[in-house]
Amino acid sequence: MKNHFLTSLRAIVSLLFVTVGLTSCENKEETSDTLPLSNSEFESPSFQVGIVVKNLDESLAFYKNVIGMVDSRQFDIDAEFGNNSGLSDSIPFRVSALKLEDNPTAPEWKLVVFDTIHLKGFPKRIQDDVGVQYTTLLVKSVAPFLKRFKAHNVKTLGATPMKLPNGKTFVLIQDPNGIFIEIIGGD
Repeated sequence: MKNHFLTSLRAIVSLLFVTVGLTSCENKEETSDTLPLSNSEFESPSFQVGIVVKNLDESLAFYKNVIGMVDSRQFDIDAEFGNNSGLSDSIPFRVSALKLEDNPTAPEWKLVVFDTIHLKGFPKRIQDDVGVQYTTLLVKSVAPFLKRFKAHNVKTLGATPMKLPNGKTFVLIQDPNGIFIEIIGGD
């Protein structure tokens, strides 16, 4: 079971690298005409990140109500595509994509949930595990975030909020799955 879980988890990390292919598979309406132009080998300067979550409803509530993200799209990956693409070991899964704003060029934060695997607990510090451990959100003001954290009983970590040498305020929290989120911005 442990090897099965590790294989599935490693495969999910590949979501970071195959999102262009998945985009064309699951959303036929979106074309390269809606993506920002890029002068490099990439079709778009935007990116998408997939995060495996324990509970989709809890994670959606956190990212929408606490962080302030908006829905982008939702799709399922069936067992056959999961296996053939290398994303999972023939385990189907659901993806709910969110964005910081309703903008076609905004990066997507994909919440991925499996019905058939059990995930371990989450780290207490970023050095506790390998892989994606944290993300940073640069905001105009941390004030509305601090209000939402209080309203939803989200505790700030360490001695945050704290001032950075550049005068910005730094706040650290964790999502329900253990991903650390840095919020950096004005008061």
